Amino acid sequence: MLKNKQEARSWFYSQPKLNVPDCKKTEDLTVYRLGYTGQYIIEININSGLGGEEIEIDQITDIHFNYVSIDDETDSEVMGTRQHRHWLKEGEAVKAAINAMNVAQYADQTVITGDTLDFLSKGAIMLTERHILSRDPDVLMTLGGHELTKQMQTGRPNATSLEERLEILRSFWPHDIFYHSKDIGDKVICVCLDNSRGCFLECQIEKLKADVKRAKEEKKIILLFMHEPIAPRDGLGTVPTLWYSMGSHKEFNFDEAGTIGASTDADEATASVYSIITENANVIKGIFCGHRHSMFYNKVKATYSDEQGVHEATIPQLVAPGNPYLERVGRVVRIIVK
Repeated sequence: MLKNKQEARSWFYSQPKLNVPDCKKTEDLTVYRLGYTGQYIIEININSGLGGEEIEIDQITDIHFNYVSIDDETDSEVMGTRQHRHWLKEGEAVKAAINAMNVAQYADQTVITGDTLDFLSKGAIMLTERHILSRDPDVLMTLGGHELTKQMQTGRPNATSLEERLEILRSFWPHDIFYHSKDIGDKVICVCLDNSRGCFLECQIEKLKADVKRAKEEKKIILLFMHEPIAPRDGLGTVPTLWYSMGSHKEFNFDEAGTIGASTDADEATASVYSIITENANVIKGIFCGHRHSMFYNKVKATYSDEQGVHEATIPQLVAPGNPYLERVGRVVRIIVK
């Protein structure tokens, strides 16, 4: 199966690759536009140190399906949102999603890192099922904050309880909504973590510990996928975006309060998961997220331990740009594990 995928994507990526002048260059990322099919590609290489065949994992983020169907007409919350939320209304994000999924079909695994729905409606769920889940039943998805709310720009709190909203999400989500891991090929474990509420969860602690332990025993690496980025604690302060998306951040301080792991008084679960991530840089080799809509890239300060002691290291973190911008042509992150 992997070999067939490799042959297909080799053919697909033989098309011309056009320069993207609006994106700042960095030695760790290659950004280009496909000359025939038009999508924008952000390419990053991860050296597993394990050899063997290349594995490709494609990330898409912040799709924002905004659609209200006939079945939503009896839901006063959703209908209230419809009056106020106009960005990407009437399913305008569908074109960009189709274009991104047309690229991701050539990967060994596709991961969508949150805000697939712009708000929780039956119409948005229908578009997710039609354009994501039906096209790729094996897709991995993390929650974003937008999936958790029926209220967008109304100024009102959700009348439906959080647990009721989570149950709706569970009813169609392709796997556990809070934590899911999956082996890709013989050397990668993809881990999807929910941090859609600006924190990690207690139920994730032992599961992540177990996956880290298994990765060490089986000589595999872990790639983490989540919606919100974590604090790199790199001391760089406010940094400019590499690639600006209209209406989103031109610069951001990833160590400021509000970023996960930035605060010293974080809740116990968040602090525990952050520590597991940053103390196992020998197996956790990348963090991939979205949320900011513009593109940023940083390196999270980390360590790892072996028989020689504790060693300093870094974990690359790519904050991918939102998918619906740039005339809806689609943006995809190609994570190539060597």
